Amino acid sequence: MPPTSGEMDNRMDNLMDGIMEITAIKNSKIQHTVKLKHRDYRYEHGQFLIEGDKLLTEAVKSGITVLDVFLTKTASHLSTMFDLEDKSYTVPDYIMDKISGQKSSSGVVAICEIPAPVDVEAFFNGDKYILLDNISDPANLGTVIRSAEAFGISGVVISSDSTDLYSLKTLRGSMGSVFRLPLLSCDNLSEICNLLHSKEIALYAAAVADGGISLRNVDFCKPSAVIIGNESFGIDSSLIALCDSTLAIPMSGMTESLNAGVAASVIMYAMAEHEIA
Repeated sequence: MPPTSGEMDNRMDNLMDGIMEITAIKNSKIQHTVKLKHRDYRYEHGQFLIEGDKLLTEAVKSGITVLDVFLTKTASHLSTMFDLEDKSYTVPDYIMDKISGQKSSSGVVAICEIPAPVDVEAFFNGDKYILLDNISDPANLGTVIRSAEAFGISGVVISSDSTDLYSLKTLRGSMGSVFRLPLLSCDNLSEICNLLHSKEIALYAAAVADGGISLRNVDFCKPSAVIIGNESFGIDSSLIALCDSTLAIPMSGMTESLNAGVAASVIMYAMAEHEIA
């Protein structure tokens, strides 16, 4: 049972194995962790949450700075596995339920530091890029990032009006790829399009409906970038005007469109096909 109101303090007790235990919901670390579920608070503090031993493993392996780790007693062994004893706290189930973003908690929640922004010029030293214009579904964003790593895409540019890169749903969808793939958040995709032209990188807009070049006929052996648009409204017309051409995914049957994550994955496979065949 949770502590009574009189016990709701900042109490932390030493455990036998040296890991601190937090038992009060009003503990300042717990309150801070709960607030990190909100986007504005995440960026104000430059921190984000991850859940589960899989994501924690990927974060540690990728060099992400882990600030605090909260574990149920059944998962407390993970602090030793990741050499994070000095940053780990055990918490009872009622606190884990409070800080977790899942209906059924994995027993592991960690606070990580948002990496420093990448240098724009250094970011564009590859030959294959995906640009995301106002992607609203975090599952789609996670899928795109995961597929981009799988198909050897040089980097993904994400417009600032897209869903949050560091939401729990995006992180889970990426399965750790978000920690490894070069990513660039951008306030002005038009400027990025112009930069791509200056670097002689061909720029395509993924068409929502039939039209443009068939994906089968695009020469991705040359440096290329493709813009993927919003799930409902597609790509902003001002960005389409900056593209060299539109491209379309050939489809059969009655299907009119694919969701952004699937469409981007198909396109990225085509971009990499000559390299992975």
